[in-house]
Amino acid sequence: MGRSAATFGIVLRAVEARGDLEVPIPSGPSFFRFSDAEECRRALAEAGFAAPSVRTLPLSWRVPSADALLDLFLESGVRTRALLRAQTPEALAAIRAAVHEGARAYQRDGALELPAPCVLAWAAKPG
Repeated sequence: MGRSAATFGIVLRAVEARGDLEVPIPSGPSFFRFSDAEECRRALAEAGFAAPSVRTLPLSWRVPSADALLDLFLESGVRTRALLRAQTPEALAAIRAAVHEGARAYQRDGALELPAPCVLAWAAKPG
């Protein structure tokens, strides 16, 4: 995942390390499917679009704390929210502690400054 996925990577690594990945959640594609430029191009071409292009925008998220970061995932999305909400209270507490550990490297001026590049993909409508 590296720096490019810090926003999601911190939380997902915490779940991998301290939570249960075998909880029942809705099936779906890889969380990072469209962070791959070639996958974006392929999906657009497969859908019939012409001249697909992809650009990564160097954005960042600024959140007040590690707790706020985890709360974003507890209250938004579908599969990550389901994954977190299906954890036992003990596992969720351990995940929260791991998020705090993972977030330390991103502390800046009393908040977290997290790399969150955005993959922008576009193509032409055929015809």
